[in-house]
Amino acid sequence: MLSVRLLSHSEARIVFVDYQLLEIAQGTLNLLTQKTDTKPPILVLIAVSEGSSDTSPTICTSNTYEYESLLETGDGGFEIRRPRSEWDPISVNYTSGTTPRPKGVVYSSGVLILTRCLRFCFME
Repeated sequence: MLSVRLLSHSEARIVFVDYQLLEIAQGTLNLLTQKTDTKPPILVLIAVSEGSSDTSPTICTSNTYEYESLLETGDGGFEIRRPRSEWDPISVNYTSGTTPRPKGVVYSSGVLILTRCLRFCFME
């Protein structure tokens, strides 16, 4: 479940959410805007996978996009911004922890590359 504290702490600008959890995510974002002066992140709705019998809702709000529709609006000439050094953060993962304070773990590109190399070398 999304946490108001986690979203506030991470300053997330975009959140990907499964369509079945959309109401929960929107409720959390409503709480975020009520309790803090934080700008809510953009919600990107992941629709039902092909071949599934479920139907995903059609969402039309200024802050919610459907994943496939969002991809279609992309700029093919966008220049990728790569990390400038191996210490630049590329991901933040949060632990649930035992206290109400979020505990974030920052991954850098150097750590990711090292992890992949070790996994490749030591895993069969």
